[in-house]
Amino acid sequence: MRYLVFGDVHGNLAALQAVLDAAASRGFDACLFVGDLVGYGPEPLPCIERLREWSLQGRLAWVAGNHDLAARVHEPIHGFIPEAAETLTWTRRQLAGCNHSREFLTAAPTAARVNDHIWLTHDSLVEPGSGTYQRDLRQATRELEMLRSLQGRVCFYGHTHVLRVDVMEHEHNVKRLHFATQTEPREDDAPLLLLPHQTALVGVGSVGLPKNRGRLAEFLILDTEDDQVWMLEKYAIDYPRFQTRARMHENLLPDCSPAVVQQIARWL
Repeated sequence: MRYLVFGDVHGNLAALQAVLDAAASRGFDACLFVGDLVGYGPEPLPCIERLREWSLQGRLAWVAGNHDLAARVHEPIHGFIPEAAETLTWTRRQLAGCNHSREFLTAAPTAARVNDHIWLTHDSLVEPGSGTYQRDLRQATRELEMLRSLQGRVCFYGHTHVLRVDVMEHEHNVKRLHFATQTEPREDDAPLLLLPHQTALVGVGSVGLPKNRGRLAEFLILDTEDDQVWMLEKYAIDYPRFQTRARMHENLLPDCSPAVVQQIARWL
């Protein structure tokens, strides 16, 4: 199997479509999404519809992120910065007018077992939905011990908007792997190799609001065709961000303040 793995789209349709197109050119069988489909960005409903199409085909496993959880309830929004709070309030209004999008968003769990060896979470496998950020090796060790107790081989997560791979060896020592992403329009010729004795915690970066220097949309392809040695291809691609910036002004104003819209546009 070849899995497209991605997360943190945040309503950025142009970036999501670029990732789906780029992944299709490299070939994949199913999608694994680690949450935050909405929030910040100007096109939450079309983004939901793209993933809903994969779900209807039986080719999607996914979990809800903290923005998805906030968008699907009607409680006051607490703990979010103004850019997130205002756009989530606007997103709730969009969802109110589209039953199937709201139902799709509401159905997602906070952790999911894809198969015997692959898990998904947005923030933490130990405490799904807690809002925990994976930052250091101490946290990674805790997560990897949980994954190993579940007899999993790899867990993908989002939330940090950072591509990161932490690996536990036989002896329970954890190391952080360093790697480069493929930015050219071809397959990654130096994928990470995940060996049978290793347990991996993988941060998938972000499609819609990446933190890499070029703000390139990030995604992974996990190839499990070889039962023993799995390959993890890493990609970062450009997309027509001017389209997203234009949609920010067209769709979010005047419901969101100009300062919020301008700030998010600067992050793209």
